[in-house]
Amino acid sequence: MENLIKIVKKLSKKEFTNLLEEVSGGKDNHPRYVLEYIRVSKFDEEVLIQKLEIDHGAYYTMKSRLMNKVAVVLANKNTYAIKEKVANVGSSIFNEDKKITIKYLKDLEKQLISFDLSNELIVVYKALARHHIYDPDEYDKYEKLYNKHVAHSLAMEKAEDLLLKFIRDVGEYRLTGDPVDKEMIHRQRREMYNITEMFPSHRLFVLNNIINIYYHCMFDTVEELKTKEKEVDETLREFEDIFNKYDLDAFYHNRKPLIDFMYVLYYYRIGEISHGNVYYKSVVSAMPYIVGKHAFTFYIIMLLKAKLEKYFIDENVRELIDLNPILNKNFEIDKLEIYHQVAYGLFRANTAIIVGNYQGAEQIIKGMKSKLPLRLYINGDVECKAMLCLLYSLLGDEEKCKKNMASLSRRLDLDKPEYENISLFLKFLKVISKHGDLDRRLRISQEIFGDFVRSNVGPHQILRYIKITEEMTHQIANHGSNKSSHPTKK
Repeated sequence: MENLIKIVKKLSKKEFTNLLEEVSGGKDNHPRYVLEYIRVSKFDEEVLIQKLEIDHGAYYTMKSRLMNKVAVVLANKNTYAIKEKVANVGSSIFNEDKKITIKYLKDLEKQLISFDLSNELIVVYKALARHHIYDPDEYDKYEKLYNKHVAHSLAMEKAEDLLLKFIRDVGEYRLTGDPVDKEMIHRQRREMYNITEMFPSHRLFVLNNIINIYYHCMFDTVEELKTKEKEVDETLREFEDIFNKYDLDAFYHNRKPLIDFMYVLYYYRIGEISHGNVYYKSVVSAMPYIVGKHAFTFYIIMLLKAKLEKYFIDENVRELIDLNPILNKNFEIDKLEIYHQVAYGLFRANTAIIVGNYQGAEQIIKGMKSKLPLRLYINGDVECKAMLCLLYSLLGDEEKCKKNMASLSRRLDLDKPEYENISLFLKFLKVISKHGDLDRRLRISQEIFGDFVRSNVGPHQILRYIKITEEMTHQIANHGSNKSSHPTKK
């Protein structure tokens, strides 16, 4: 709030009036009143809350939204102002006073270096080189800087592409388990590191470490991750320093919520739930502003997987599904982003199973199978079929369960060692759902299930987030005890 107060008080009357209109939409509302209050009065939060006649919770929500709106408006204004200066640089050679022009260009150079704007620096260095055409040393100096920043600008473009390709290929690997896809992810990470080493840039530092943190959280073991706590914390603190220093830069403003997303992902992944919950509060506050933004789809998907990791530890159903209302209403995923579609569908199916809505989970999985080309993605297809096998066993639909088991057997060579977990899972379902002595079936199936749990690791792991409880096992077994040829769904 302190930064906002300083900015608002420095604005000209015209700039402040424009800001009021942008933020309030021309209406006489709370955001407008707050801006007018901090413009003319000594700030006192408690006094302001009383004047607004709202409680503290409503105030903090409103303040968060207001600061986001103001930042967006001012970020656009700030970026436009710098680019407007750069746009006129090309004609500076025609100015009357060469010395004044060069001084102006050097001042602009300092601003652009501070903001790490390599594209704009290219224009400035080319202009400075032209102004020194009769001074070989200075001309050569600025030509070299020009060439350096052309390379830097291309590197920045490459880095942003690498982050997007990393996100895309992580999805491919999750769906296929193909070592070639995993190697592509490794290559992208190495290439991003090499680019970052070549050019000192806080923007490249941020992009490189977004990849690094997500890479470690996805591929490291929990024990390996725990050893990186200091490194992750120091990196994200440096993120905060950079983002706060350039808080009106759209590059950083748009990515600011990712700091809390990464803290939550890391701490939930290593099982430090209380640490993660500190940052999760900020994630919940930011969700209304980012849930509809395509650029955040991957990060929201990774958050949902982290929430499932958390549930696996604390079994807090309420906190697992707390975002479902806003996601159901506003979360839209591009139809070409198959992994995101599958991952979100599986999150919904997992949460439905956790709350006992087996028929709801069945409908979600069947909906995905009808809309998405899952046969092209072996891991995604197997996960959905394995989940349907479990669901039909729970619902007592023996015919559909057998059909999906047969489909899995055709899809995979279950005699191969890498599919031992899937073979054991199907064997468990067959034994527990057979007709016959209940106690014997429970005893044998319990042994098989223990073997399944021990083997269910690696790239072909299935049903990672489903706890098959004793109650669920008995429900499947009781269907097996029912001699009726037309089992009733529950």
